[in-house]
Amino acid sequence: MSLDVEITESGPCLRHVVVKVPRADIDAVPDVAVENCLLGRGPRVSQGARAGRIVAKRFRRELADEVKQKLLVGSLEQLAEDHDLEPINEPNLDVDMIEIPEEGDFEYEFDVEVRPEFDLPDYKGLTIDPGPGQEVTDEDVDAYLQQFLLQYAHFHDHDGPAETGDTVVVDLAFTHGGETVRTIEEAMLELRSLLRFQDAELEGSTN
Repeated sequence: MSLDVEITESGPCLRHVVVKVPRADIDAVPDVAVENCLLGRGPRVSQGARAGRIVAKRFRRELADEVKQKLLVGSLEQLAEDHDLEPINEPNLDVDMIEIPEEGDFEYEFDVEVRPEFDLPDYKGLTIDPGPGQEVTDEDVDAYLQQFLLQYAHFHDHDGPAETGDTVVVDLAFTHGGETVRTIEEAMLELRSLLRFQDAELEGSTN
């Protein structure tokens, strides 16, 4: 389509978009819609109504809705490809209120919320002060990095005993006074040599 698009700022993260579809592109769509009817891909047509003008007259409402749908979908897709517009929600577009004119170009407009635009400062080489009395060691960095990487880890079955750092899938049962108070099935736990609680530490053994 030979679209005429105008995009203006109507707020800090809001854009007002006006789209104009030329008459030539509008007139090309009904031919496709009528052809779909004749081939049985649209409203059903009897054997005696094969002429395109009869189809267009009989199914004018259905064809008008199909033309509007094709023009809107096609123009919005082209708008996304041709313009650097990154919406974060659906455009404020009332499709039911849009009508295709019988003459002249087809124009519609809408508002859409977009991602904020700003210049990112040069952050390379920046240092972070942990604050007074706090020290970040290499072990702290390695531990955090390992924790971050675990979010993207892929688990595989393993034959043999589990070791510290491995993740196991277990069924848990919590009992009190000889009665089971809670059960958890297929819980994923990481084996650690030391468990820290709020008021105690429990040191385990891999033997």
